Amino acid sequence: MKNNTMKVSLAIFTIVITLFISACNQHKKTPQAWVLDKNSSIISITTTKNNSVSEVSQFTSFTGSISASGYFEITINLDSLETNIPIRNERIQEHLFETHLFPTADIHTQLKPEDLEDGVHTITFDADLHGLSSILTAEFMVVAVSYTHLRGPRDR
Repeated sequence: MKNNTMKVSLAIFTIVITLFISACNQHKKTPQAWVLDKNSSIISITTTKNNSVSEVSQFTSFTGSISASGYFEITINLDSLETNIPIRNERIQEHLFETHLFPTADIHTQLKPEDLEDGVHTITFDADLHGLSSILTAEFMVVAVSYTHLRGPRDR
């Protein structure tokens, strides 16, 4: 019987991360913990089929934080991949990610102080997926938001 389980190689698995980190009462001279703003954040992967058609899919469930010392970590629920094609979601989850065995992907790194300044940064991080670990790079965006300046629909 042929084994249909696909093996995942993190060396060729591309993760593109765009993060908006909200920091309440940010003070440049005082280290603090930051949390991932899920409503403004996107974690996506790009897949290519037939060596010619690339598609971007997003994960809808993830958590993340940056500690006061700059330790960055994200946990992605792999069952939350949304390709906009339900049968493709199921097949990727079952055959590629094997989410029944490996339900999450974990990303972590130690950030430098300049990585926490507003702007887009390229970071190197450890990605743990499918029982494997690899070092990858991605873009990381920091946007400091002051909650006192945000207004809801009734405040306008």
